Amino acid sequence: MADPGMTPEEMKRFVRNHFEQFVNRKNIAIGDINFAREFVDHGADVPPGLPPGPEGAKQYVGGAL
Repeated sequence: MADPGMTPEEMKRFVRNHFEQFVNRKNIAIGDINFAREFVDHGADVPPGLPPGPEGAKQYVGGAL
């Protein structure tokens, strides 16, 4: 998960890296690092019933492979 003490430039790098690794390359293992245990995705296209935290995000992205 991102460090709340990051500078704006560090946060930009974190977000860019997350999208490149998790979304574009489908590296779902990085979800364990980048998502908090209590993360819940509220996107309109997210199917109901996904578990909270990294597992739900990984299932969602993994299902889109």
